Amino acid sequence: MYKESFERSLERVREGRVSKEGIGTVKEKSLHAVLKDMYGGHDDNKEIKLGRYIADAVGENGVTEIQTRAMWRLKPKLTELLPLCEVNIVFPIETSKQIIWVEPETGEIVSRTRSTRKMNIYWGLAELADIKPLLKSENLHITFPVLSTEELRLLDGRGNDRKKGATKCDKLPVDMVEEIRINNTFDSSEYKALLPKGLPESFISAEFAALCRLDPKRTQRCLSVLKWVGAIKVTGKKGRAYVYTVE
Repeated sequence: MYKESFERSLERVREGRVSKEGIGTVKEKSLHAVLKDMYGGHDDNKEIKLGRYIADAVGENGVTEIQTRAMWRLKPKLTELLPLCEVNIVFPIETSKQIIWVEPETGEIVSRTRSTRKMNIYWGLAELADIKPLLKSENLHITFPVLSTEELRLLDGRGNDRKKGATKCDKLPVDMVEEIRINNTFDSSEYKALLPKGLPESFISAEFAALCRLDPKRTQRCLSVLKWVGAIKVTGKKGRAYVYTVE
């Protein structure tokens, strides 16, 4: 079902039937617009003022917030809304991204390159470290759409190739390959189901990082979330490394 919903929303944004301008949506990227159309319901549900904040969408199932990066920015809004209603955070995972380079004066597409950065669900779990105290709220739900995207960049940067510091114009999702949901953010079993295959019952952070393809910083953030929700616990040390055990 999510495939059909995604393709309808993508078509609507591409054809301009969905406005990318509105309250709090100045310079909203196409990625945000597609996800808001897909998860936000009817147009009259969108951009609703709730107290001091503007919600991306409000419906019979509560508030939907599309957050494409920097989860920490949601913390004040969530702190105010979660005691009052259910909130579903939609955070996209870009499993692959193609960068389209455009000549700024003519609009001509000069080249296409494949980004070497590949996100996965563990990038999303690491982002939850910024709202960790709120994860035990029964009103919080999180949806991770796993996407392929295209990013439009102008060749207006520094260096001979004009790519360093280039302007990022827009980002468009082109395919949705999976949808991962955490319905109860306080339920450790939902997080345990996301642990990587091949992870031993007891492990150190280096083993976890290798299986999840994470850098050290994201590894520690991801492990802190899993520990906070009770999916894993620290049971000892192996040299200087902590030993974690699946609860």
